[in-house]
Amino acid sequence: TGASLDLGGIAKGYIADSVCKTLGATGASLVNAGGDIACSQRASDEMWSIEVDLAAPSHEPDGGTDRHHPNDEPLVLTLDAGGIATSGVTRRRWVDPGSGITQHHVIDPLTGTSVRTDAASVTVVADCCTTAEVWATALLVAGAHAAIAEAQAADLASVICCADGSVVFTGPLG
Repeated sequence: TGASLDLGGIAKGYIADSVCKTLGATGASLVNAGGDIACSQRASDEMWSIEVDLAAPSHEPDGGTDRHHPNDEPLVLTLDAGGIATSGVTRRRWVDPGSGITQHHVIDPLTGTSVRTDAASVTVVADCCTTAEVWATALLVAGAHAAIAEAQAADLASVICCADGSVVFTGPLG
């Protein structure tokens, strides 16, 4: 039928949540599944500190990044429990030898090719990593303007890095 299903967009978040829940039964846990993070509450009032790289797409074929954050420092978010996920086009890039066009791993479901977006990356903090991952990818695919509007409407805790280097914080992070 030509139809296919790729669970890569939510699998890491779901697995991180599942492992975190299992480990959390014996104490505080933090699970990093390739940058998508699930964490359980600590016994003390201590929060988890999570670093988020604020970067815009590079024009280099090797997929390097150009940072757009003061002092080239990552953003540090604190989280007591839940999940955080980032979806972006700044990593996992290559040049298509046939077209010479730089491609990346986030696929547009309508075209089956790398999504063309003016959002460089979107980070979402949510009650679980699965939810954070779904929102992060959906907002990235939507593009910066729509992502900002949707994140604000849903009161999402998000960080939207635009291709022009601007960074927008929404919800509790705003």
